[in-house]
Amino acid sequence: IGAIGAAVAALWIASRDRRERKDERHDEDRAKALLVRLLVQAQSNRPAFSVEVRNFGPLAVMDVELVDAVWSDHPGARWDTLDTSWQARGLARNHTRRPILMPTAGADDTFDTVVEFIIRFVHPIDDEAFEPPIDPRTVGYQHPSFLPIDLAKIVAKVQFTTADGVRWETPTDGPGAGAPVRLPSS
Repeated sequence: IGAIGAAVAALWIASRDRRERKDERHDEDRAKALLVRLLVQAQSNRPAFSVEVRNFGPLAVMDVELVDAVWSDHPGARWDTLDTSWQARGLARNHTRRPILMPTAGADDTFDTVVEFIIRFVHPIDDEAFEPPIDPRTVGYQHPSFLPIDLAKIVAKVQFTTADGVRWETPTDGPGAGAPVRLPSS
């Protein structure tokens, strides 16, 4: 009976240690994902908003992709992307994916360290953009400014893969990033 009790105790300890190590690995993976930050800003010069993705981790992240955008004021609206100043030559005009994002080293931003998606919402039937109201101070201007979209009513989802091969999805939450969610392995 003593040997059986010792064996059961050993199995219980081993399985508990295995669970703790697995939880620690998941916590480490999540800490790496939290270093990929999103910044959301309204565009005043066009009816759109931007999502900037920066990697503050020590290693590059791969396959940064804008996968969805929803505006609660217009739940049936479709979305597409517009040209951005952080776009490389040869990249598709309306891009939604960047193959690699290098770490931000605290120096000046470059194409390798910033991914920017400029997103606009369009009517579900045609490609006409939903335009927010024009700023009353600029009504008579040749290029009027738009009042900012309420970022609290918009959720954009960005997916990326950390250097250890884990795929994550991070939704925007107002002007910043929500919590990253680990995606199942495919």
